[in-house]
Amino acid sequence: MTRQTVVIALGANLPWQGQSPEQTLFDAAASLKRSGLLQDLRLSRLWRSAPVNALGPEFVNAALVAESDRSPDDLLSLLLDTELAFGRDRRAHEHTAGVSPARTLDLDLIAVGDLRCQTADLTLPHPRATQRAFVLEPLAELLPSFGLRDARGDQASVATWLSRLSSSDRAQLHPVE
Repeated sequence: MTRQTVVIALGANLPWQGQSPEQTLFDAAASLKRSGLLQDLRLSRLWRSAPVNALGPEFVNAALVAESDRSPDDLLSLLLDTELAFGRDRRAHEHTAGVSPARTLDLDLIAVGDLRCQTADLTLPHPRATQRAFVLEPLAELLPSFGLRDARGDQASVATWLSRLSSSDRAQLHPVE
């Protein structure tokens, strides 16, 4: 596979082994870098957001952008293995009535270049990324002109999708000081 831009959304709202969600995101990014599957990693600043269809306290969110020549399936496996290393087993914590449990780490593969795919385990680009301030705001820091498709297949830049969100959606997001 040719080298592609990889976009990953990171989130956490529970401590892991005594460390804060903020530290967990930094450690997860370092773990992803050590894997060797991602190159030229860049991490946005951290943001706080109210849980969306999830239980628990506020989330800490960030975006990570990297380059990789690995397949989306390889990248998804890397993210799931990293979540597991930080105490989250997606298979053991299924959604209940559309609400996700609180989590020590959430890593979502948002996009791999302009690839489009839909399997039982992965949809690219992420079908709800264009509707979520906690994905778009951190990503806009790193790649505001990156083209991202919504669930209907319409494409626009990250900055454009962000500008289309309601002010109330954007107001629920605050940078971590």
